[in-house]
Amino acid sequence: MSVSFHPNGKILASGSEDGTVKLWDVTHSTLIKTIKAHHSWVRTVSFSPDGQILASCSSAGFINLWNIADATLLKSLKAHTGVVTHISFSPDNQTLASASFDTTVRLWNIHDGTLINTLEGHKSHTRSVSFSPDGKTLASTDEEGIVKLWNVAEGTLLENLPTHRRAVWSAIFSPDGKTLATISSDSKVKLWNLEDINDNRTEPQLLKGHRGRIESIGFSPDGKTLVSGSFDSAIKLWNLEVSEPQTIKGHSTNVQAVSFSPDGKILASGSHDFKIKGSPA
Repeated sequence: MSVSFHPNGKILASGSEDGTVKLWDVTHSTLIKTIKAHHSWVRTVSFSPDGQILASCSSAGFINLWNIADATLLKSLKAHTGVVTHISFSPDNQTLASASFDTTVRLWNIHDGTLINTLEGHKSHTRSVSFSPDGKTLASTDEEGIVKLWNVAEGTLLENLPTHRRAVWSAIFSPDGKTLATISSDSKVKLWNLEDINDNRTEPQLLKGHRGRIESIGFSPDGKTLVSGSFDSAIKLWNLEVSEPQTIKGHSTNVQAVSFSPDGKILASGSHDFKIKGSPA
């Protein structure tokens, strides 16, 4: 299950194991349209920054780009030789990054669908990709607990961070670009100060509270709150100035996706219970 808010905050997209993408009216909690997007599990859905394109990726190695205006297919890319686990748009609306079981990270031109670059170096399945707010850096994660930071323009490796002892499911930048949050199968959230990343003595801030592997994470638009969803069926809201999180129990099983609305007022979550829920943030 994957969820993503449209930049206008009025539409929520969800992707599911049944191969469909659904578009929801956030205000009225009603289904707008169901898109038969893939023939296999839709691993991630993501809106472009300008809100005109929805990207979806699948277990069959494809990335599809959809026109939001009429829900028609713009392009279908045979992007990887393995499962495409995650996709992310660059802030300038020019590039889409993808992660895959084939251990590579790839950068795509969203306008013509051409491959810009293939970033190699991971030794296990890559699990997530995320652009920094200025678009200059890309973070990618893998199942060996490694986070790599890449120079997007040059396609070169900047940093190799052994962040966790188990698979890192996601690494995301804070809105101000100063912090990198990582989540793992070790049930821990870590916050890395990127300004001190080269100082080996600098330890990350550790957030503990989940009792199962953490698969989803997101910053609020103002950067003051972090949300995490776990296989313990709990959602936790972390006020980064307070040690104890607020726990939300809304699902009966694994929470696979969490996302703040653009205005930060709504928290959407998706679970293996096949339900999508919206809560006041």
